[in-house]
Amino acid sequence: SGKSTAGLDIARHAGIRHKMPTLYISLEMPTQLVRERIYAAEAKVGLKNIKEHNLSEADWERVAKVRPGINAAPIWIATPAQCTLSMIRQRLQAMGRKGYPPRLLVVDHVGLMSSTGRSESRYTEVSAYARGLKLIAMEFDIPVVMLCQVNRGAGQRSDAIPRISDLRDSGELEQSSDMVLIVHRPDYDLADKVDGHERAGEVDLYIAKNRSGPTAVVTLSSQLHYARFADMAQG
Repeated sequence: SGKSTAGLDIARHAGIRHKMPTLYISLEMPTQLVRERIYAAEAKVGLKNIKEHNLSEADWERVAKVRPGINAAPIWIATPAQCTLSMIRQRLQAMGRKGYPPRLLVVDHVGLMSSTGRSESRYTEVSAYARGLKLIAMEFDIPVVMLCQVNRGAGQRSDAIPRISDLRDSGELEQSSDMVLIVHRPDYDLADKVDGHERAGEVDLYIAKNRSGPTAVVTLSSQLHYARFADMAQG
């Protein structure tokens, strides 16, 4: 219900706002779709309008205004058909050789990474990815954001709120992580969903694990028509 949106929000903020060299690996979307989402979010132009090439004059003006900042941002987008830990390491090393030492890595999503050989089970395979990305974080001294899905059973509970135990495929994802963020949209998951849901347009970001601080719940505005989440208006 929004993991890719949250991951791209983090990458945009680091790369565009803070000029931090960022590697964003998408195993779910082609490069063009990732770029369209970045433009929609930065320009506040409807993603559907960008996809359908149906932009008004005002839309074009907003896109033109953000284009220089996006083009200048040190964000590398990779959408490899086969994604392995060694490939990720090579991409990060290449960024450094070009004078852009990496400051952030986002992988969307870990469950779609490629195996380099035989493994006993999917659990074992995903565990190896999680441990490998943890080692990459330590080797390059950068934060690594691992996006993953949750088991569908979470939506069957009365509150429909995912928990750490719902992370799909491997408990190693939680064990390797210093922080676990869970995205939950109340108007999306509840069985009695209606257009007029009292929390329509809101998303809860649960800080379910935090080795260096407290756990908490942060409520954001769900602006998925712009392919982004945003701070809630105060007051």
